[in-house]
Amino acid sequence: VRTGANGMNSRNTGVCRCPSCNAKLDHSTAIDQVSAPTAGDLSVCFYCAEKLVFNEDLTLRLMTPADARALPKAVLLQFFDAADQVRNHIKNKVASNVYH
Repeated sequence: VRTGANGMNSRNTGVCRCPSCNAKLDHSTAIDQVSAPTAGDLSVCFYCAEKLVFNEDLTLRLMTPADARALPKAVLLQFFDAADQVRNHIKNKVASNVYH
């Protein structure tokens, strides 16, 4: 477990690749401070903001429409909001690198 500057705990999940952008992913950070991820938990790629789901072996797969339909509406909205926040972070980071 690593604690980042924001005080959130980051857990080693082993190395896997984002199925969308192929970025190396090896840690997860829970938005609700819950322990390590388990199969079926949701994730967002910090490099491309793709919506992902953990497999049994803690690798990641793309979220499917069936996955989204199975979630309570409040959870789905919170998850999509988190993905939007990551997407905005990526855009701001890219813009700051381009214009500075």
